[in-house]
Parts: sequence; C-alpha cells; structure tokens
Amino acid sequence: NAFSDPILYDQKLIVKKYVANLCCVVTTMTFVGDDILIVQKNDGMVRLIRDGVLLEKPVLDVNVNSGGEAGMLGITSVNSSVYLYFTEAKIDGGESLGNRIFKYDWDGNKLINPILLKKLPSNTYHNGGAMVTGLDDKVYAVIGDTGRYGLLQNKALEWLNSSDLTMKDNGVILQVDPEGPYYAMGIRNSFGLAVDPVTGNLWDTENGDDDFDEINLVQEKFNSGWIAIMGPATESQIDGLPGYGDYVYNNPEFSWEKVVAPTALNFAKFKETRDYDNSLFVGDCNNGNLYKFELNKERNGF
Repeated sequence: NAFSDPILYDQKLIVKKYVANLCCVVTTMTFVGDDILIVQKNDGMVRLIRDGVLLEKPVLDVNVNSGGEAGMLGITSVNSSVYLYFTEAKIDGGESLGNRIFKYDWDGNKLINPILLKKLPSNTYHNGGAMVTGLDDKVYAVIGDTGRYGLLQNKALEWLNSSDLTMKDNGVILQVDPEGPYYAMGIRNSFGLAVDPVTGNLWDTENGDDDFDEINLVQEKFNSGWIAIMGPATESQIDGLPGYGDYVYNNPEFSWEKVVAPTALNFAKFKETRDYDNSLFVGDCNNGNLYKFELNKERNGF
C-alpha cells in the first residue's frame, strides 16, 4: 500500500508529519534561512514552506515539459541565491527547449532576477537534475546521458563519428557556479548528489541499466565508466576504457546487482543524538526504502 505508514526498522528514529497537501510530484527541496523551498516536477512551480505550513501561492512558476523524466528537477541555494534545474518549454507541457540552469535571488517571498547559467540537452529520460552546494559554496549539478553517447560516455573509439566529438554537457557532473570544467563524466543517470559535511567530498547515486545501480565517491576528474562499465569492473574492462582527457575510473563504493533505482542521498546531523554522524542515508524508488550506510574512519567508503 503506497499510502500506508512507513515501517521503521531502526527504533531510534521517529517519523512525524511535517507538512501535508503536497502535489504535482515534489522532486527535491532546499533550505533558505528558516524557510524551505520545494520544487514540483509536473507544473514547474516552486513552493514555500514556512513554519510548517505550505503556502498556497507559488514563489515561482516557470513553463516546463514534464514528459517522462523531464520537468522541474533540481534546486539548491547559497545564502539568498537559489539555483534551479528544469526542462524549459514555451508553455507548460509544450515541446522541450532543453534543460536549463538558472540562478535567482530570494527576497523572502519570491524568486526574482533570473540569470541563465547553462543550456543543456534534454530527452524524455536521463535528464538527471540533482543539484548540491559544496562547503566552499560551489554549486554542482548532474545530467544523465540523455540517450546520446560520445566521448563523455566512453563510447568505443572505433564507433565514434563527427557528432560524437562535438556533443557535450551530457552524462556529467557540472560545476555550475563558478563555472568550471566537468567535475565527473561517464554517468548514465543520477537522481542524487550530496556533500560530506566533514570532508567536503562529493557523493552520487547512479542508476544502472538492467543491473548494478551505484553509490559513488566522486573525486574531481572522476570517470564513472558508462557505457562500458556499471558496477564493479574487471581489470580488463578498466584497461579497455577509451577515456576522456585525464578523467580516472574508480569502482563504486556500493552497488546493487538487482536494480533498486536509488534516488536522493544525504548526510544527517541530529541535535538529539550522535548515532548517525558517520552515516550516509540513501533512498530508492523501486521499493520505497531508506538505507543507512556507515562510513569508514577515512569517510571514503563504507
């Protein structure tokens, strides 16, 4: 029953309803001061939760194509600056103009002064969209392969053609603000980015094809291996990667052989207990589970 109360396997945790009447497929949220901004995938609205109440009037409404995995997909913030990732259209439900990343100012009641930071390709699937802010206030976003394969997707050199060489900005983690080179490449699709509040390390979830979803520690210049590799790799697979620039492959820190479709992941710091200071929490779509992964001493694996 999708609408039943959750089953708790960790009796130290308590589930409480914080806000009700959410609609239109809420994908993610960000904190701006004491306020929470949530994004609605299907209608392109950004809504405000203040003091535990979802305000009726949106703080922003943009036109989106929401077919398949497109729509209003990501949000993060740095102080009073708010970043949004969405699949733009001329009218709601209209033909996609591509994925876009905009920067807005938050005035306490509305998102104003939009600045277009990035134009990205789009498709009905593998648009990614997750965003996160680093400890140094750098902003990152992830886009999936959008169903297109070239150098950034480790396409075999003998299969490359001229269009593969010019296709950019898909299957990568982008440093959005300030803009920088690709932080990572070879990503099939991702619905989750998180930054370790202790080390500043970047982590992601990655959805596999027919097998092997992943949780990755994403160091700068990381090659996640797609389309040649998903899940743990053999030495011959690693040696056979055509590669792109000086990006380096590393195996995932964890992988599910049977796909669960991992989504968001995040670190938690509870005021009430220190029991979860070294934990990474990961959700999945297929089962509705929340997993807890205990970090090792170096916080670079489990």
